[in-house]
Amino acid sequence: MNDAMTGVSRRGSTSRPLWRTWAPWWLLGATSASITALVDAMTVGLSLWSAEAIDALMFAPLAALGLTTASLSLVSLLQAPLLGIASGVFHHRSRKEGDDSDGSRIVWTLVAALFAAIAASMAARQLMLRTDGFQVRAFAVAVVSLGAGLAALGGAGLGLGLRKLVRGLWPFRTNSRRALALLLAIVGGALIAVCRVLLVAYDVYLASLSAVVWLGLFFAIELLVGALLLGLPRRGYARLVARSKNRWLAVFALLVPTLGLVVGALLLDAHPPSAQRLAATNGISGFAQRALQAGTDFDGDGASAFFGQGDCAPFDARIGPRSFEIPGNGIDENCDGRDAEASAMAWRNDDPHYRAVPSTAVSNYNVIMVCFDTVRVDHLGFYGHENDTSPYLDSLATESWVFENAVAPSATTRMSLAAIFSGRYSSGVVWTDGARVEDVSEDNVFLAEILDDAGYQTFGVVDEWLPRFVPTMRQGFSKYESAYRVGTWRESGHRAGPFIAAKALTMMVGRDLAKPYFLYLHYEAPHHPYQHHPEVREFGQGVTDGYDSEIAYADHHLGLLMSIFEAEGWLENTVLVFFSDHGEEFREHGQSYHSRALYEESLRVPLLVHVPGQAPGRFDGRVSLIDILPTLLDLTGHADENLSLHGRSLLHRTLGDDPGAERQILSELVVGAGRPDELTALYYEDHKLIWNVSTGEMELFDLDADPAERNALDDLDLRSSMHERLRSMRDSIGGD
Repeated sequence: MNDAMTGVSRRGSTSRPLWRTWAPWWLLGATSASITALVDAMTVGLSLWSAEAIDALMFAPLAALGLTTASLSLVSLLQAPLLGIASGVFHHRSRKEGDDSDGSRIVWTLVAALFAAIAASMAARQLMLRTDGFQVRAFAVAVVSLGAGLAALGGAGLGLGLRKLVRGLWPFRTNSRRALALLLAIVGGALIAVCRVLLVAYDVYLASLSAVVWLGLFFAIELLVGALLLGLPRRGYARLVARSKNRWLAVFALLVPTLGLVVGALLLDAHPPSAQRLAATNGISGFAQRALQAGTDFDGDGASAFFGQGDCAPFDARIGPRSFEIPGNGIDENCDGRDAEASAMAWRNDDPHYRAVPSTAVSNYNVIMVCFDTVRVDHLGFYGHENDTSPYLDSLATESWVFENAVAPSATTRMSLAAIFSGRYSSGVVWTDGARVEDVSEDNVFLAEILDDAGYQTFGVVDEWLPRFVPTMRQGFSKYESAYRVGTWRESGHRAGPFIAAKALTMMVGRDLAKPYFLYLHYEAPHHPYQHHPEVREFGQGVTDGYDSEIAYADHHLGLLMSIFEAEGWLENTVLVFFSDHGEEFREHGQSYHSRALYEESLRVPLLVHVPGQAPGRFDGRVSLIDILPTLLDLTGHADENLSLHGRSLLHRTLGDDPGAERQILSELVVGAGRPDELTALYYEDHKLIWNVSTGEMELFDLDADPAERNALDDLDLRSSMHERLRSMRDSIGGD
């Protein structure tokens, strides 16, 4: 009988040694890949079940099974020959030391690979944190995967030293196959437990990094499979390895990933909503799908013709699911199966951005814009909250315009701010990656650019996330800085009040007094995780109490900063705008935090505008935060009819000259990390329609009778009418 690990016959003849063949190692990896794929598919299925996405249960888990099997089988192909070489290192060393057991070499080869996995995970984490754009990150992980195999060779040296240590401490003989199987099982089980904790505890923060954790899970399963093989009876174990034929394994090794990719592509193309849901997951399958979509986007329009993205013109960048529809030209630019009618532009007719403004309302004002991240309107005192969360803003509200029904353009910061600073809905903003919202393109025109061209000095003090993940938002700012050192968000983000003040004061002291200024301040608080602050009172120990404490902290430090501005005379002739980029959910509709839904708790936000010399007032009509830009351009005398805007100046509403009572307002969410579906909401008169573009589901609410959105209406005619309005509006957003 051949010795399965060395390839040395008991009769003295030799056959292929293990370190010269990849077959047994690929078998180990392929088996582990299949098990990991089953776990990934079950995870996808459970997440869909919990989200009540029953329609996707027939497609997404099977597609996940195919894509994960294909991806990890390819990893196994890369891993096998390198593990074989590492095994050869141990084979040579073991013979010198008189320990020629096959089990010992398997164990320490896998231990060497463990060092490689740790090194790869650390490298992947650093690459992902320091790169922008999904395609770049996918390439980074591919490089790391190759490097992991090479690192196994370096790990072999560490494994040799560790083996000597264990031989002195391990109570069993090191050539006891079952004892070594127990050791592998213990290490593998511990690693699985660690990966599971990471995936659950850090789901909100890991996002794309969780793919690295899934690779760790794959390796842990490899350890357990190795333990199982070592635990087999010697005869069965030897036959299993010795009878593997490279010739057939080579064919099988190529068929498995190919078949997995084909099956995954067919299933996702057959049911695009499942493709969108799978792409939003953070497992191996979701990562693989996004990488494959990016790799098959031949025309660079942000969509592939395969894997469920449905690009109907894969070699024409002008046509694709993320392209803007031009109504009435006979071409289906956005691949939805129809060309929008010219009447789709009706929402823009009789809806001018600017009208003649009384000269008393126009001045070369300075402008300060202040954003508190994640503030829902019902947690501020001047909107009726019972807790004293906003004493400074409450006082300012008595001298300002307060808009009672302001709607955020999105429920996530990146999309909302891009819309606010461009005066256009999120789907009308040009993004660098149309399939997944990444950075904004330099083709956009932002408020800071307009004011910079008008002779303003433009300053921005923000949290670290904006410069890191949306760097192009700095367009037009002469100075645009994080309030604290980048990379210290956990330590500094929620106590950044003094840092924001210090940066802002430094910029103001050094400015040119002969020019007007534009200053943007972005406060991270009260974004979760919520914290209590000694500077302000505590409201209790509950979740919403911590949230209120964060709002009070931001209000306290804004008040201190503005008192310095007032003492220095910097608030004279200065317009101050306060708003929040989106709201926050406290399980009113079953979810927490934000960026996953378009209910009122996520979209209804504060909007306060203080204009020197103008009478204060409160206004009930519904407005959008994209109205801030045209309003400021009206007030400062820099209105430009040539700008293509979706927002409407609010100055006419405050002066009692609103050009139109009926208005359609849009809010949007695209698929992304933590967001399984593409969602769009339309406000029109008293009604609101939420359309899940990914699944086709719709919810219609009467906000006048049901402001908490507890009971969806069953009026099919009204829902159909609202849906047609929404489709037409989406069709025409980018075609202007």
